Amino acid sequence: MNMTIHLSPRLEAVAQAVPPGACVIDVGTDHARLPVWLVQSGRVGRVIAADLRPGPLEGAATLINKTGTADRITLRLTNGLSGLGPRDGDTIVIAGMGGETMISILSAAPWTRQGTLLILEPQSKQAELRKFLIENGYSVTSERLVKDAGRLYPILTVRGGAAPGYSLAELHTGLYEQISDDPLFGEYLSGLADRMAHAAPYDSTAAEISNELQEMKRRYVPMTTVQEVFTLLAQKAPVEGKLDFDNVGLLVGRGSREVHQVLTALDIVDEVIEEAAAIGAELIVSHHPLFFDLKSVTDSTWTGSRALTLAENHIAAICMHTNLDAAEGGVNDALMAALGGHVTGQLDPVSRIGRIGEMAEELPFSRFLPMVKSALSSNGLRYHDAGRPVKRLAVCGGSGGGEIALACQAGCDTYVTADVKYDQFLEARHLGVNLIDADHFCTENVVVPVLAGWLREAFPELDVHIAKSHGQTAQFY
Repeated sequence: MNMTIHLSPRLEAVAQAVPPGACVIDVGTDHARLPVWLVQSGRVGRVIAADLRPGPLEGAATLINKTGTADRITLRLTNGLSGLGPRDGDTIVIAGMGGETMISILSAAPWTRQGTLLILEPQSKQAELRKFLIENGYSVTSERLVKDAGRLYPILTVRGGAAPGYSLAELHTGLYEQISDDPLFGEYLSGLADRMAHAAPYDSTAAEISNELQEMKRRYVPMTTVQEVFTLLAQKAPVEGKLDFDNVGLLVGRGSREVHQVLTALDIVDEVIEEAAAIGAELIVSHHPLFFDLKSVTDSTWTGSRALTLAENHIAAICMHTNLDAAEGGVNDALMAALGGHVTGQLDPVSRIGRIGEMAEELPFSRFLPMVKSALSSNGLRYHDAGRPVKRLAVCGGSGGGEIALACQAGCDTYVTADVKYDQFLEARHLGVNLIDADHFCTENVVVPVLAGWLREAFPELDVHIAKSHGQTAQFY
C-alpha cells in the first residue's frame, strides 16, 4: 500500500519554495522525503534525488518503492552536482548541509549561475555562504525563516546575476530589505545580536558586526501582515492535512493587510464579527470555515451577509479546520490535555484526526463525568456508561461518532466526542465502551487558546484576543 509523506516544518518550508512544475535536483537527498512529498503533492512532475553515500540512497529507494513514486524520482549516486547539468533540472535544492559544503558544491558547478533556481537551507556558516554567492555571480532573490524544534533556519532562493552590496551584519542576517518583514526576523536578529555581543570583547570584527546589529534592532519595527499570520498557522497546521471536503486558509481579506489586533474564535458568527469590529481587529482566526461552497456574496443568505460585514469592516478571516484537527498540538491534542490524558497515538492513522491516550490514574466513570463537564465548560453531557473505569481514553473533537469502532479496536475503555447519533450510542453499548457526547463547541473550543498562544509566541507585537461573545449553543432543559 502506498504511504503518504509528511514533512518537518523545515522541509515543508523548503518544499513550498519550489515552483510548481519545476524539474528538481535534490542534492544530499538522504532518504528522499522531500522528493517524495514534491511528487506526491503534485507540485512537480519529476525529481533527481542525489546523494554521495550508498546507504542513504538505499533508504531512499525503499521509501520511493513504498510510496509508489519510482516512475517520477530518479536516484543518482554522485558527489554534489558532479555529472549533472542544466538539462537535468531547472531547480536545485540543497538543504540540511553546512554553508561550507554548499560553497564546495556550487564552486564545482559554475553552470548553476546560468538560469538555474537554487533553494538553499544552510545549517551553518550562513555568512560565508552569502559572501561566496555575492562574490561569484549569484544574487539572493529572497529569504525567509522557518522555526523547527526550537531552532531558526534561513531559506535562500538564489539565481545568477549581480548582487546588491551587503554590510558585514547583513552577511549574517540576510539583506535587511528582504528579510526584515519575516515574522521570525525579530527573534533571529536578537539571537544573532546576543552571540556577537558575547564575542565582541575578543574580536574586533565581531564588535563591528555587533554594533551594526544593535543599530538594526533599534530601527527594526516589526509589521505583521495577514499573509504572515496565515504562513505561521500553515506551518503549525499544514493545509495539506485537511480532508477533501474542507475549505481552509485565508477566506476573506487581503494578505498584504497590516495586522495589529487579532480575535480568535471557534466560529465566525455575527457576535464574533461585532466583537472584532469593536476592538478594531483586522483579522479573525477561527476553526470552522466561514463558508464551503460560496457562489455569491449578498445579504440574502447568512453566510453572504457575514462575508459582506467582514469586508465592509476591513476584517480578514483565516479558517483552519480539519487540518487543525489533525495537527500536532491542535484540536485533539488540546482536548486530550484538557481531560487530563497523555497522548500515546492516533485514533485514525489515515486522517490523523482523533487521539488515543492514557489517564495518569484509573478513574471510576462516575468521577470522570463531572471532570469532563467542568474541564470543557459544557452545559451537559450525553453518555453511555459501560460499567468500566476510565484509563485508556480516545478523543475526537467535533463529530466523531463514526469512530467508535476504532476506539474499541485500540483497546480504549472510554471515548469522548460530540454529535453522537442514536445508533452510535447503541453501537457503544454493544461494544462495551463508555461514550460521552460533550458537545461540538465544547470539544473543539479547547483549541482557541492554543491558536492565541501560537500567535502571541510568533508575533509578540500583536494584540491577540480570545472571543468572549461566542459560547456553547446547545442548552439543556
